[in-house]
Amino acid sequence: MNNNPLVSIIVRTKDRPQLLKKALRSISSQTYRPVEVVLVNDGGCDLNIDEIFEILGDVSLNYIRLKENTGRAHAGNVGLENVKGDYIGFLDDDDELYPEHLSVLTDVFKKYNFKVVYSDANIVYHGNSIKGGDGEKVYKKVFSSKDFSYSDLLLDNYIPLMCLMFSKEVFNYSSGFDESFDIYEDWDLLIRIAEKIPFYHVKEVTADYIQWSGTQQVAHSPEFAVRARIAHRQIINKHKDKFTVDVIMDFIQLARKMRLVYENGADAYISTLEKIIKEKEIEISNIKNSLTQSINTLEQITNSRGWKILSSYYKFRDKIFPNNTKRRLFYDLLMIAASDPAKFVTGLNKHNIGRFLKQYKILEPETIKSKVIRKTSLNIPSNSGYKEKLGDLNWYNPNIFHRNRYHELINEDNKVLVIDRFVPTYDKDSGSLRMFSFLSILSELGYKITFLPDDLQRIEPYSSELESIGIKVLSGDLDIQKYFEENGYIFSFVIISRPEQTFKYLPLVRAYAINSIIAYDTVDLHWLRFERAASVNNDRELFEKAKYYKSMELFNSSCSDVVFTVTKDEKDFLLNEEPSLHVEILPNIHEIYRRKKGFKDRQDIMFIGSFLHQPNEDAVLFFVKEVFPFIKKEIPDIKFYVVGSDPLESILRLNSESIKVTGYVKDVSPYFENCRVFVAPLRYGAGMKGKIGQSMAYGLPVVTTTIGAEGIGLKNNVNSLIADDPAEFADAVIKLYSDEQLWKTISDNSIEHIKRNYSKETLSRKIAEIFASLKLSSNTKTDFSAFQYNRQF
Repeated sequence: MNNNPLVSIIVRTKDRPQLLKKALRSISSQTYRPVEVVLVNDGGCDLNIDEIFEILGDVSLNYIRLKENTGRAHAGNVGLENVKGDYIGFLDDDDELYPEHLSVLTDVFKKYNFKVVYSDANIVYHGNSIKGGDGEKVYKKVFSSKDFSYSDLLLDNYIPLMCLMFSKEVFNYSSGFDESFDIYEDWDLLIRIAEKIPFYHVKEVTADYIQWSGTQQVAHSPEFAVRARIAHRQIINKHKDKFTVDVIMDFIQLARKMRLVYENGADAYISTLEKIIKEKEIEISNIKNSLTQSINTLEQITNSRGWKILSSYYKFRDKIFPNNTKRRLFYDLLMIAASDPAKFVTGLNKHNIGRFLKQYKILEPETIKSKVIRKTSLNIPSNSGYKEKLGDLNWYNPNIFHRNRYHELINEDNKVLVIDRFVPTYDKDSGSLRMFSFLSILSELGYKITFLPDDLQRIEPYSSELESIGIKVLSGDLDIQKYFEENGYIFSFVIISRPEQTFKYLPLVRAYAINSIIAYDTVDLHWLRFERAASVNNDRELFEKAKYYKSMELFNSSCSDVVFTVTKDEKDFLLNEEPSLHVEILPNIHEIYRRKKGFKDRQDIMFIGSFLHQPNEDAVLFFVKEVFPFIKKEIPDIKFYVVGSDPLESILRLNSESIKVTGYVKDVSPYFENCRVFVAPLRYGAGMKGKIGQSMAYGLPVVTTTIGAEGIGLKNNVNSLIADDPAEFADAVIKLYSDEQLWKTISDNSIEHIKRNYSKETLSRKIAEIFASLKLSSNTKTDFSAFQYNRQF
């Protein structure tokens, strides 16, 4: 039995029966099943349905005959109204799919949480007759193979519709094709969908995009050129509000590039590229020669008698003193003492010995060791070269001191390792913005930072932006345990963000980063957030989740040297549970934007937030259901803009004339500069709410709840309006929306409050003081910097 979801392919046709047969054969040849074809005959000639059934075989057919030609957009909408599949694709009657096309695209839906997927196509040029569909192939090339970019899509219709597959739910909140378009209806549809949903690009050619000779192809005719120009203007007029400064700059850069090619001539441009290629070929050749020499040298060494003796010695040593045992650790300690007794005695003290014994007593039981490996998923083999030849050889590398002879000796006292869930996507969620700002300040203060994303994914452009300010980003196929073994000793500070990541990495950090002050960055107290959510929703599972996170977060706090909270309230919550903790407040960091428009030049209200964060979804749904109707009654033409990444279906369904769900927006400034009031109707949560600080930094007055006001120092009628009851919340919005003097007072006070407490300048000083204080006051740092193994073999 086939459990695959049904795929529907919409085929629009008119007066091209021979071409249609070839297109349908390409569908019947698909390796994927089940498939249905929704065939829309847009007022064309009669078709031989029996022959079509024979061509399609086990592919289901839904045939719709329109009495007259209605245009591609209307035919497409008729197809969408009649599909039954979970996934939807399109195919023009003169194009063809490769047999694996559907399998390739549906595999992505199974593996990843994307709603739109596309592959690449070859553009195939034919000569001879278009009517018979048997034109000679002149040549073919890849039409386009560009990763998804919303800006690029605004400028260029670079994704052929046949290459796309849509989850059916996409069309639940998209109105299908705009029938005012004669052509480019597909481009308009993609722009509207891409504004809300990112596309996934599979870099694999799975279709042929057929083009006929200039006399045969409609798109090559002078008449079409006129229609295309009109349609292009129609696209720009319809979507002109989306042409931001960044999009225009991208277009200018492209135009400049094309102008240079035109001015210098294509020959000169190609000549330059050929020169670059030749230089790279020489560079590659030199690297190959160097690599060959290194391989020859290494083989001579590994075949030498001295190497074999040394290898035998290490095998014997590892048998007598196995790794990860106290015998081995004390052996390593004695070897260090023998190599440099003076430095050994200098670096040794009673406190260090105590930490040594205590640390390894904690990690001694085999059960704990196995849990650490399982919890951290760090048993990934290293991809180092010559593994077979060198695998049985263990260079002198004591597990506690980690002075690998291949590593540069580090004497600087300012190296910081920061661990977080992923590379901070600062324009998508408040936590990421705070982390990015924190890293920027640390870098400016002179700290040398290495950033370890738990998912080891390199996310662009965010990874490159970290590297541009001097931060090293680890990613790819990295053996994390080995990395800690070899490099843990160099770090003065290790900062681990979020409870799951802290719980996962603490054993490794404590075992190997023995010179480090360890900071646990809570981001927010998760247990508090879940407790509040459970109270609002009366949800037993959330109460259990809160208990689980509370035990984890208190464990993390107790095992760290210092804990960072975002607010004083959360600091007090922690100290109430465990008074002995060292807690520092590290709040959100905001850039001051000032306001550019006054009260009278603004209209409408807004909310911003990532909808992967559940309190944001609850806040918007609560506001729309319980609060917004009161406001609409008093201000009928008001609009509510819901801005933020990853909107869930519950949020997308709200999209209407008066509620605008934008999805992810790269530049949110226009919303903060044009709206008159910011609403943050949060019913639960914890920590400092970044959305509120961001709005205040723009001078956009805020109406929020007691929960929203927590931790940022808001005062009702001074720098915000605060209300919890739905009717009172609505009254506050209406009052602030209508009273110009109140609006200006709140706006001025908002900017001043953020500048005084949460600006980059203010918090740079605070962070510098915290880290300087930690260095001076910490008596937990084990100084093994005197221990260095320099023995030459």
